[in-house]
Order: sequence, then C-alpha cells, then structure tokens
Amino acid sequence: MRNWVYQKRSAAMLALLTLVFFSANIQAQDAPRAQNRQPPFSLTIRAKEGEIKSGSLIWVDATVESKSNHAVLVYQATSGDMDQGGWVYQIDIRNELEGTPPKTKYAHGLGAGGSGGYVRLDPGKTLVHSVNVSKLYDLNPPGKYTIQFGRFDRETKTLVRSNTVTVTVTP
Repeated sequence: MRNWVYQKRSAAMLALLTLVFFSANIQAQDAPRAQNRQPPFSLTIRAKEGEIKSGSLIWVDATVESKSNHAVLVYQATSGDMDQGGWVYQIDIRNELEGTPPKTKYAHGLGAGGSGGYVRLDPGKTLVHSVNVSKLYDLNPPGKYTIQFGRFDRETKTLVRSNTVTVTVTP
C-alpha cells in the first residue's frame, strides 16, 4: 500500500513538472513572436518643398498606410486647422551640426489639453496629414535640416518611424 501511494505521488509530481516545463517552453516560444510583430501601418513623409526661404512655412506631408489584414484604429487630434504636428506625430528635426533647433512658444504649450478620436483605416488604405513643422521649431536660420516623424502604435506598443527628409532653408 505504501509503495502504491509513493508511486501515485511520484506520478503526480512528474505530471506537474512536465506541465510546468511545457508551459514555460510555450511562453518562451511566444515571447519572440510578440516582440517581432510588425506594426500594422507604415509612416512615410515628404517635404512639400525641398528648398525654402527663411521665414517661410515648412510643410511636410505624413502618410499613414495600413499594412494589416484588418482595420487599424489611428488616433487623430481635433484641431481647428487639422495640423496634426505635435499632437499626433513626434517630430525630430536636426540641423547640420546634429543639434535640435529651439522649439517655438506654440510647441512648448502643447500637451496642455487637446481632444481627438480614432479613425478607422481599412487594409491598404492611407491617411495623409499636412504638418507645419515651422510652427513647432525655429527653422529661420539658413541651413539644412533633417526631419523624421514618429507615431505610436497601440498594437505593438512601439514607435513607428518614418523615412528622413532634408529641407534647405535659404537666406
């Protein structure tokens, strides 16, 4: 009888250890899949003009394209002029010396409120926003500026980065 109880306990312990091992192994295999998921959209930018006179507005078009096989919800801010810069896109601008130009008063005031909602973007569809980057940074000094946008993806919890464009500001 004692031997029978011992065998039952050993079998139960072996089953429990097997279950724990396989469970940990499955979780370890699933972790890279979650980390390697591709964002459901791409982000591409294009400067409306490559060369701009100092003091002029610098506009960049941002195109969000659904790369998913399902509808993607994309956040869009509600603003009077529909310029999404600073609200939706993280904008990285560098001058020729790899420095970041100073932010404008407007840019410093962002984050103190605002409203918006999600827009449905079906597979293969695009959404285009025009962004006045000179509203966010002082780009009056002549020189070359590189611009890159970023946009947060809720599904993969990553920042999707755009291509980089260069704009030349002339005197």
